[in-house]
Amino acid sequence: MLATFFKDGQLDPSYLFGYGHCRNLGSPGHFGKGKYFIAEADEYATEPKYNKKSKFLWQFPKIAIITNIEFDHPDIFNSLDDVRNAYLMFCNQLYPKSVLIVYGDDPEIKKVVHGTNIINITYGFNQDNDYVLENFHTSGDHIFFRLISKGTVISEFMLKVVGEHNALNAAASIIASMESGLSIEKIKKGLLSFSGSKRRLEYIGELLSGARVYDDYAHHPTEIKTTLKALRSQFPNKKIVAIFQPHTYSRTKKLFGEFSNSFSAVDSVMLTDIYASLREEVDPSVSSEILFNVMKSQSKDIIYLPTLPDVVKYINEKRYRSDTVIVTMGAGDIYTIHRELKFS
Repeated sequence: MLATFFKDGQLDPSYLFGYGHCRNLGSPGHFGKGKYFIAEADEYATEPKYNKKSKFLWQFPKIAIITNIEFDHPDIFNSLDDVRNAYLMFCNQLYPKSVLIVYGDDPEIKKVVHGTNIINITYGFNQDNDYVLENFHTSGDHIFFRLISKGTVISEFMLKVVGEHNALNAAASIIASMESGLSIEKIKKGLLSFSGSKRRLEYIGELLSGARVYDDYAHHPTEIKTTLKALRSQFPNKKIVAIFQPHTYSRTKKLFGEFSNSFSAVDSVMLTDIYASLREEVDPSVSSEILFNVMKSQSKDIIYLPTLPDVVKYINEKRYRSDTVIVTMGAGDIYTIHRELKFS
C-alpha cells in the first residue's frame, strides 16, 4: 500500500517486499530515483543456523510501522517474551526523531512501546488511539471506513480488498504517507489503485462446476482466523471450504491448540500433510493426522487428505458448485494444486 501511495504520488520510491507479485506494482522490488526506500521486515533470523539476529535489526528507519506482535517462528524463539524483546531492541535503535506508527489495540505492542522513549502514533478501532477507524463495513469485494484523529474527520476511504486487517493496514499506510507529506487526495488515489498482492486472499478463478477459488499465504493461527473472517464477511451466505497445509513441524507443534481452533468461520476443512522446511528435522511427535483427529473430535466437518494429488482428486470428484467458495491456505506449495484443477 505504501509503495502504491508513494508511486502514485510521483515520489518514485525504492521498495523491497517478500511476495511474488503485486497486481498494481508488478515485481516485489524496484530501485527508484526518489529519496524513500520502503522495506518489509520482520523478527525472523538473518540466517537461522549461523546468525539468529532478527532481520529488522539491520534497519534504522525514519518511519516504522508495527502491525502486530505474536509468538511465531518457534525454531528461533522460545517464547513470546523473546519475540517481544526483539521488537523492543528494534524500537530502541530507531533514531530519536523517528516516527513509530503502531497498532494501538495490540496488548503486546503496548508493552513494547511502554519500554521505549521513541514517540509513537497509535491507530486502531478503540477510541483511545491517535487515529480511530469508524464505520467499517464490507460491500462485495470492497471495504469502507472513516479515519478520525482527535475528533477531526480525516476522510472516508475505500479499498478494493476485504477484511478488517486491510483497513488497519490502510490506516497505518495513510498515517505514514501523511507524515511523509502526501496529500489526502493523492493517498485516496493510491488506495483506489491498490488491488492486493499475490497469495493474500488472491482470487484464482471459477471452477467449471461453479465454485470460486481463492488462495492465501496464511500459516499462523491468527492469520488463518483473520483471513477466513474476511472471506466470511465477503460471502456471508456461501459455504466456505478451507484447504490447509500446515507449515513446519515446529510451528504446528508449538501452536497446535491454536491451529485446531482457527477454522470456526468455515463450513468444512481439508487438511494435508505438514510442509516441512529445509531448516528443520522431521518431528514424529506431531503430524497433520494428529491435528485432524483433534479437530474431528470437536465436531468440525473435516477430511484428512495427505497429498496434494489427493486434494485435487477429491475436489474434482466433489464438483463444488456456485454456492461454495474454496480457499487454499499455507506457506508451502498448496497453491500448486490450482494448475491441476478445472477452471472455466
